[in-house]
Parts: sequence; structure tokens; C-alpha cells
Amino acid sequence: MSARSDLERAVVEDARVNVNTFSRYVFGVKNQPFHKFLNGIVDGPSLKNTFDAPVEHGKTTQFSVIRPLFQIGKNPYELMALVSSSPDLPRRALKVIRAHVRENERLHRVFPNLRLVENTQSSITCERPRSTIKDASVVAMGIEGAILGRRWTWLITDDILRFGSIWTEAERNKCWERLSRELLGRLTARARHTDIGTPWVASDARHKLRRRPGYTFFRFDGWTGDVFDINGKKIRTFEGGLWPETYIDEVSGIEFGWPRWRLEEQRRSMVGHEFDRQIRCQPISQALQIFGNHMDACKKLGQGIVLREELLHDGRVRLAGRRPEQSWRNIFTGVDLAINKAEAAHDTAFFTGASEDRTKHVLELRRGKIEGPDIIRNMIDIVRRYPMHLGFRCESNQGQKFIQHFAEEPGMLEALGATPEEADRIRVYPQWTGANKSSESVGVRAMNIEFERRRWPIPCDTDMGTCDLVQEWIDGLKEFDPVTHADDMVMASWLFWEQTRDFGGTGDTWSRFGIYVP
Repeated sequence: MSARSDLERAVVEDARVNVNTFSRYVFGVKNQPFHKFLNGIVDGPSLKNTFDAPVEHGKTTQFSVIRPLFQIGKNPYELMALVSSSPDLPRRALKVIRAHVRENERLHRVFPNLRLVENTQSSITCERPRSTIKDASVVAMGIEGAILGRRWTWLITDDILRFGSIWTEAERNKCWERLSRELLGRLTARARHTDIGTPWVASDARHKLRRRPGYTFFRFDGWTGDVFDINGKKIRTFEGGLWPETYIDEVSGIEFGWPRWRLEEQRRSMVGHEFDRQIRCQPISQALQIFGNHMDACKKLGQGIVLREELLHDGRVRLAGRRPEQSWRNIFTGVDLAINKAEAAHDTAFFTGASEDRTKHVLELRRGKIEGPDIIRNMIDIVRRYPMHLGFRCESNQGQKFIQHFAEEPGMLEALGATPEEADRIRVYPQWTGANKSSESVGVRAMNIEFERRRWPIPCDTDMGTCDLVQEWIDGLKEFDPVTHADDMVMASWLFWEQTRDFGGTGDTWSRFGIYVP
């Protein structure tokens, strides 16, 4: 037997267990370090992964063609679903898979028992010895169309969003309901979900998915080669970019890859925010990120200030805060209330900060599905933690009236655990929202001037990574749209800001509270 035959046998053996070798031997596709990193995550202990990756960087080839074929070759009992924004892309991927199963001799060397027994436009079924499984091996569909298959062991969602499904809040919610209820509801107990795409806005279905428990998320910046985790912390850099080494397809003659000259050419030819979205994987909002331009500068101001995360009240309330300091004064809390505990309801959010010399210092954030009495317990806890706390600003609605009813009854507050002194310090101030929150001069967008003037340090670690609650607040600011409902934490931060704006923050106006500061 020749040395060449021995070498090929070794390659074939490795291709049966290594998707990168499989890609090169069967398809002639040389995976870049970026592709190998992605496949390493997918093959690792995390069953559910979601990635933001640039356009034309081999996402569909890797996960809608190579990966499904590799998996059904290894395990003919795999039940896989390919889902995209429309059925066209997954059906084209399925057509490629079908052709390789029929014609690719190298594939047959790697997986000699891989054979088709059923074949339709939207599904293929492979031969399964001694099996009673009736579902197709691979199904292909669009997220807005008919759902095929009863159960899946592996779901691959590849660019499930399009312009039409992110343009309005109603469309974004509809897409999220479709994904979270109908697609994820068909996964088996130990099923894997691999989601990959290019971002749109920070309130779309894929952004909600990455916050779901059990999911691992990474963002890949095609311009710099940097990789970031869900809290914006850089975890590694691919030198030269994600795909600096090009290759020419043997069949079509097309050159694939993203060397530096192509990236620079793309940057010159594309609108700035579209380059940032498509190549750098930075989401945009309909308002084109009213708050987006100054976030990094404010994070640099807050570098090294880390908020500690914990769960309160049987895990129903998330808190991120730092150790209280006696020197803090002029402390307020904005409260965005949602007293309905139904799953579809918004969260109640608390944003506590201090205003000193016109600078807003973030002290702690709280968020969760909270009932009325527990809202009061959180208020008691806040005034207990911050002796110089000067009041809560709440949206003036039925919830606020409910809270004020508790706050004005010292006996009720003491029954919920407050000392007489703490009960006396719980002051609730109403805020009429409505048109106010959309106002350019006093509404949510007016807070941007504080970020522009570098008066709002954002807590983050030395690598500019933030904790989950802070990142949710940042995401909410970036996707803020004056004509739709703002994120709950954004509303709470605006109510905090309104309280400091109305009552000052320089230490010279507290006599109105009966407090005299030397």
C-alpha cells in the first residue's frame, strides 16, 4: 500500500470525528481560525450558542451545509432543523446536502453508510438501521412559515431576521414569540441550538435569545478581528482579521475571504452605520442610536468600577450594586413599575444613583417580576443600604398610587420590616410620563447630553466588560426609539435623572427636605 493511500486513510479517519478535517477533505473548504473557533464552541459543553458574525464570512456554508452533513453522517438518528428568515436559503442548503450525499465520493469514504431513503423539497431522511423514528433527518423552513417536524435534536437558526421582521415593535415581538414558543418548544431534552446571524437592532429576537438562561454568546468584529462576550468584554483577537487568508473554489473559480484590502474597500463603499452592522456586528436602532456615540467614553470613565451581582427574594429579583460608602450623598432611585406578575408583563426596575457635582454615579440596579409588597420591601432595603437616600421617583400611574398608598402608611411599612426611621425616609414622588418621556428637552433622549458631557460613568471592569444588568441598560439606551416603549431599566434611569434635575445635585438645595448639608 502506498504512502499516499496511508495518508488518505488517516485523513478519512480524522474527518469522521473532526468537522474541520471533514470540511477540507469533503468540500475543499479550508476553515480559518475563526471558523475553527466557532466549531470548537459548538462541539463543546455548551449546548446552546448564539453568535453575531459578519456577512459573507462562511456562516451558511459552515452551519447550514457542512455541519448538518457531518452530524447525520456521524449519527443517522439525528433530527436537525435548518431555519432562516425565509425558506429559500435553507432549501438551497438542503439541495447542496442532497447532491453531496448522492454524488460525493469522498463523503462516501468518510461515511459509507450514509444513504437517502426519502427526499422532498423541504426535507431528507437518511437510512436508519432498526429505527422506529418517523421524522426526517433534516428539515428546511422559514421562521414565518409552516413548522416541519415534531421534535428536533439540533436546531440551526441562520440569519432568521430580515428588515421586515425588525422594523416595528409588533414585528419584533411576533418573531420572538415564534422563535421562543414554537421553535424552541420542539427541542428534545439534550438538544443543541446553534444560532448565527448579523445583528439588526438591540431589541430583536436574537438579542432576547442571548439573554435566555443557558445560552453562550459571542460577537465577532470583522474589521478588528476582536471577539466579545455578552457583556462587551473582549476575550480574544484574530490577528489580521477573521478571514485574512483567501482561497479560490476549485469548481467555480470564485475567491473567498476578507483580506485587509477588501475590508477597506467595503468600508469606503458602504454607509457608515451599515458597515458597522454588517461587518463589525454592531446593532442599530430606528433612532440610529441616540445614545450610541458616547457609551465607550463613559465606560472609560467608569473603568474599574465593578457592580457585584446577586439574586434577591427567592431569585425573583436581580441586583447589581457596589458596596455602600458613607460619603455618598444626594442619592435617588428611579422606579419603573410593573405590578402585573404575568410572564408577558414588563419588569419592575430600580435605578439608584448619586448626583455629585453634576456627575451621575450608578450605585445599583434591580430588576424582576415583583408584586406590590415586594416592591416596598425593595424600597426598604434601598433606604437601609443608603443612609443619604432622598426619595423614589415613580411613574404616575395606578401602580404608583398603589405604592404611595403603602408609603403613606407607617404601620404598613413597619409590618413589612421597616424601622420607624426607615419608614419616614421612604418618600415617593410622582412623574407624569406620557408626552414628557418623548420630549427632546426633558424626555429620555435629553439624558444623552449627560453622556455627551461625560457626566455619567458606566461601571465596567478593566477590560471594559460590564455585568448583565448594566449591559441590559446600555442595550436599552442604544436601541431607544422615541415612538415605542423604552426598556424598563432605561425608564428607571430616566426617572432617576428627572429627580436629580428637579431637586438639584450640588448639595445646596436639600433644606427643602429638612436636611442641611454643611
